[in-house]
Amino acid sequence: MLKLSENPILTARPPAPRMTVDRIKLELRRLPHLHDDRRLTTRQTRQSFRDARAAATAEAAIGSLPGPDEATHLVVSGRFALWHMIPAALALSGCSITHLFIATLGFSRANIDNLCALMDAGRVGTLHLVGSHYFKATSAPTYQHAVDMLGKRSKARFTSLRNHEKLLAMEFSDGRRLTIESSANLRSSENIEGMTLFGDPAVHAFHVGWIGDLFTAADLGAS
Repeated sequence: MLKLSENPILTARPPAPRMTVDRIKLELRRLPHLHDDRRLTTRQTRQSFRDARAAATAEAAIGSLPGPDEATHLVVSGRFALWHMIPAALALSGCSITHLFIATLGFSRANIDNLCALMDAGRVGTLHLVGSHYFKATSAPTYQHAVDMLGKRSKARFTSLRNHEKLLAMEFSDGRRLTIESSANLRSSENIEGMTLFGDPAVHAFHVGWIGDLFTAADLGAS
């Protein structure tokens, strides 16, 4: 006698386990090295060093984007902040940013509005922004503006914690990667700052990895 094969759509499945507090803690422990220091060692075969304090724009300070085996070390004046590196990278790459990861201690309302404008225009695809508890406590109206504006965009994620890191990690639509480690926050500071630009995909993957884990933890905590 022929036996009908099981239809996976119609067959009842056991309910997913409820995300209790103990289960959330278990899942968080399974995240690799979530609360531990992480380290990546790379060897850049080509490095350039530029005193760009006289540059009038971020685009002029960068000059050209580093290749996969290149790193560019910059010292810049207070004419521009970490935010300005995003439109500069868009201009120099000649394409859009598919995925953008940002870590910053602070930001401005203009930063958030400009990020939203880039997303709405299709110049930036998905956004993961990590802020800080300190900024949330000291600049509540600006912080809430980010919550409101980014919350309206399905491809934007925003979280905050005890963070002091400042960096950008970009994946361009043509597959290139760019990571910028910086002393500068997203907003203007009018101070001398240091920035290092990496084209190395491994550096990009390293930073995207730990930032992604922060959002996974935030999702589990909210379950």
